[in-house]
Amino acid sequence: MLACSSEPADPETQIRSRIRAREEASRDKDFPALKYAVSEAYADKAGHTAADIHNLMRGRYLRAKSVYVLTKIEQLEWLADRKEQLTILAAMAATPVGEAAALKNVCTDVYRFDADMAEEDDTSRITRAAWRPADLKDFY
Repeated sequence: MLACSSEPADPETQIRSRIRAREEASRDKDFPALKYAVSEAYADKAGHTAADIHNLMRGRYLRAKSVYVLTKIEQLEWLADRKEQLTILAAMAATPVGEAAALKNVCTDVYRFDADMAEEDDTSRITRAAWRPADLKDFY
């Protein structure tokens, strides 16, 4: 008989799990879950606040009939005080994409995100991010 483990997953597994959950929230257009991923203390070098980021996300999801996101973690670094720095590639498409190899067959927008995250309310929330377009070849 298998016993349930009460030990929490290691930090990397927790982060990867949260990213997968956010991919699913994007697919399901679960805006409250996506909004919750952004800290209310969010601020970036471009002057965006949490409200600005919420509006950017809302606009993306209102314009698109569906949004499927596939992510690839490029770098993950743990800092003091339960904070992380993360570089992630995100490919966004209107049709389901289950793996990177399928990206070349669909129209996608690919972005590179450099983000700072901090533990708030028992989850990692984005406190700062910078993004720019990326190449699809970066997924391979």
